[in-house]
Amino acid sequence: MGTFLRIHTKLEFWNPSHGFADKLAPLSFPKGHQHCISYAPGRIHRKLGKEGCVSARSSALLELVPETKKENLEFELPLYDPSKGLVVDLAVVGGGPAGLAVAQQVSEAGLSVCSIDPSPKLIWPNNYGVWVDEFEAMDLLDCLDTTWSGAVVYINDGVKKDLDRPYGRVNRKQLKSKMMQKCISNGVKFHQAKVIKVIHEESKSLLICNDGVTIQASVVLDATGFSRCLVQYDKPYNPGYQVAYGIVAEVDGHPFDVDKMVFMDWRDSHLNDNLELKERNSKIPTFLYAMPFSSNRIFLEETSLVARPGVPMEDIQERMEARLRHLGITLKRIEEDERCVIPMGGPLPVIPQRVVGMGGTAGMVHPSTGYMVARTLAAAPIVANAIVRYLGSETRYSCNELSAGVWKDLWPIERRRQREFFCFELKKKNNRKEKSDAYKKRAHTFLILECGSSPLNKRLSPQNCLHRASHRIPYSHIPILIMVMGDQDTRVEPIIMAALSTLSSSQLSSLCASLSSTFHHHRHRLISLLSSPSLFAIAVNHLHSLPLPQKSLLVARHLLSFLHLLAPFFPSLSPPPPFPPRNVSLRDLDSVLLLLLVCGVHQYSLAVLDMPHADWQRVLVSYCCDTMLKFSSGFTLSTSAEVLGAFVDTIDNCIRFVGASGCSGEAGREVAAAAEVVVALPSVAVKSGGGTECVICREEMREGRDVCELPCHHLFHWMCVLPWLRQRNTCPCCRFRLPTDDVYGEIQRLWEIIVKVGSHRFDQDRQP
Repeated sequence: MGTFLRIHTKLEFWNPSHGFADKLAPLSFPKGHQHCISYAPGRIHRKLGKEGCVSARSSALLELVPETKKENLEFELPLYDPSKGLVVDLAVVGGGPAGLAVAQQVSEAGLSVCSIDPSPKLIWPNNYGVWVDEFEAMDLLDCLDTTWSGAVVYINDGVKKDLDRPYGRVNRKQLKSKMMQKCISNGVKFHQAKVIKVIHEESKSLLICNDGVTIQASVVLDATGFSRCLVQYDKPYNPGYQVAYGIVAEVDGHPFDVDKMVFMDWRDSHLNDNLELKERNSKIPTFLYAMPFSSNRIFLEETSLVARPGVPMEDIQERMEARLRHLGITLKRIEEDERCVIPMGGPLPVIPQRVVGMGGTAGMVHPSTGYMVARTLAAAPIVANAIVRYLGSETRYSCNELSAGVWKDLWPIERRRQREFFCFELKKKNNRKEKSDAYKKRAHTFLILECGSSPLNKRLSPQNCLHRASHRIPYSHIPILIMVMGDQDTRVEPIIMAALSTLSSSQLSSLCASLSSTFHHHRHRLISLLSSPSLFAIAVNHLHSLPLPQKSLLVARHLLSFLHLLAPFFPSLSPPPPFPPRNVSLRDLDSVLLLLLVCGVHQYSLAVLDMPHADWQRVLVSYCCDTMLKFSSGFTLSTSAEVLGAFVDTIDNCIRFVGASGCSGEAGREVAAAAEVVVALPSVAVKSGGGTECVICREEMREGRDVCELPCHHLFHWMCVLPWLRQRNTCPCCRFRLPTDDVYGEIQRLWEIIVKVGSHRFDQDRQP
């Protein structure tokens, strides 16, 4: 479905023992066209091919079929040398996103890796669509070629849901180039062949390739997609199927907003004139998935979410033609088309087993939605870290023990139970009512897990999350930080409240509006983390990779962003900086929110950190749901008091964390003024009469000469004040402090302003 735009690719490995070919029998193809079942690391596709692209003013989709083209990357690969007979640490079978992601991360740890694929340079023919924040969290924004500000879901003709979550299409050439280049720089070797057999020995495995080469490896990773080349199953393969037909087309026009992609259009009014189609659609509905690139170029795809057996391809095409005709979309030219059949659900492979699976071969496609690529890339660090940990351990693990440990990390019991829950509806009987109910439940579950629209949104506040949910971060210094944070600092709250009491009603309203917007964004991120295993795994792995000073810096930047919201209301003491605060990446924001959750939840459940790592997401969600009604502040932060209370709590927690970590940067020392601040200082002419002396050089400033004016209104020669500000951020006369680039120094500067404002109000209140 929305994971990617499926385009054909060749099936390099397929095990017919599971009866897949027989199950595809209903998914027939028009006569006279050549077709192939295609393998990719995310979906399975069938592709029709004709020579050339056809232009026509017609909605007859079957008559407009583009030419199939293959494209290869243009750089040399370091090849595996079989003559040396070396045993590599990891052999990755399959060169899709899943395989390359693990190869890249294992090789970064200094282990030897060999990637085996029959076409290692071939650019993936399938197009991927992802939520932008998931790729941003993995530093892959440069691999998106088109993005939309959000998405829209049409439930029926009267109900529409806007999804405020940016969506993007992956530049598959850029993504593969980036991953391959990292693999090459890490020393990964490549072998162009197909693996036809694997033989396991006690201390290694032998991979037999179709070119006669044998590759020896300590660990074997099967990333060949749904072909399941090496991974073994012990149950009948009985998945449901997602079936879709899509086109990239030039059109006369379309009714969609080019700033939003159409995630799901379930409307069926286009079938009112065809009772037979209407009846089929009421039993197994299909929806339109659309990516408008411009006013006259668009990707359109009609999709059956999941059914057993799958909906015939001709049926999908017939419904799509009726929909486009109803929408008034006239096709001028089809650039490419795609036909996909995606196994959904079905049994997991044997767990554990000697060969480690990844991606489709490990059952990682979402059984309700078909989502795959972002989930797989997010899981790659889990698999890679486990392989590196076991291979690098001082304990001598057997190959079977090593593989079992990796499988356990990839599929912990809670994730397996979650997957079984999603597969549950497919196990029901195929009567009309149960199918209709199943689709409704699956669509609702999909919106919760992939779009961030959860019932929790109505109840769970950032403030409550801060104290009641967490994820275990496996690093030794966290318990010490939490112990310190458990000691209540009684000074923070009265200082901030005293400063807030100096604001007028209009100023408080303005501040609360800014805070509400910030907390709304943070709440959305927290719910996305709780709901998305991909985002959750990314944030946890990012935190795990950071040393204590970097974790402290994340929290310090988070604290500074809140202090920046308050400082502009005290312009006499802190004129607003002439540059906007630096944006924080979503990966860093997710990480700092999780880190603060860890520290907060420990105050209410001391045993949380002792639980297994695999249980943490379940614990986090469960703890939120079980305890949120016990606390006074609501999820929506509907009143100013709740907003300000959350503001004070956030600052309090951040200050105590930074203080507990002992990482204070340049706080308390002289640091240079921020370069942006110095550049923005105004030049003024000395007023008539002159007589003003520069306190640095002790020379008089001449009338009409341009000099530098600091925010405190003291004047200096430019040549005098610039060297001064390169070393310190204070005014030479009154010690007024300018903003700096040092995060901790800025926190100290702004905090001193808040203390000064609050103390002034306190002194006023004490006067008789």
